[in-house]
Amino acid sequence: MPMWPEGPAPDIVIQEIMAHQNETRKMMYSMIARALQKAGSKEHPLRYLVFLCVGNREEEGSDEGKLDISDASKYGETLSKTRRYMIYVHSKMMVVDDEYVILGSANINMRSMAGERDTEICSGMFQKKYRATLDACPQGQVYGYRRACMGEHLGGQSDMLEKPWTSESNLWIREQAAKNWELYSQDNPVNMPSHLLPMPFMVDMVGTVTAHPDYPHILDTTAKVLGEKSSVIPTYVTT
Repeated sequence: MPMWPEGPAPDIVIQEIMAHQNETRKMMYSMIARALQKAGSKEHPLRYLVFLCVGNREEEGSDEGKLDISDASKYGETLSKTRRYMIYVHSKMMVVDDEYVILGSANINMRSMAGERDTEICSGMFQKKYRATLDACPQGQVYGYRRACMGEHLGGQSDMLEKPWTSESNLWIREQAAKNWELYSQDNPVNMPSHLLPMPFMVDMVGTVTAHPDYPHILDTTAKVLGEKSSVIPTYVTT
């Protein structure tokens, strides 16, 4: 998912949406933590639910990202120096057990169904010969598609992407994202080898979600990572 919704991260509407997102994450992690405790498991909730985002950074003088900042805002000037920004994700895609993939969306609301505004489509796909079983997941085109997406985000293929539901793969993916975050957040701009990043917040064993002490705000902005509810914007506008 994107590091923040479309629009300026410090905007009060965006901050309220991020606060609602955080409430959802808190609910999900607390449910997982309670289930693990009930089962007597010592596993961390991050073993079963990980929120990741994608971003990019480039050295000055690289072939991409040449900016004309003659008319740039103060924020634009900052970005021209730090040379980092999130990659906005708008794919609406889900892969389930390497068997089924959903692409797109078709919302049941006035905007989508009135016939005179948006045209939306949602496609669900699977291969009859490649179905998941209790013992294994299939390796058909859905599997290949999932591997290709993860390979792009991680800068290449790895055996660790074969079974992403395992503890070993989960830990490896989080480690790669953490390495990318070090490059994304450091002072000196560098060309990042891949794009996957951890969402900048912390989760403890009981499922409590808190801002990272070193990164309470979205980098280069005043926007709070966990969002902030507004006393001005009515709740129905942002939910």
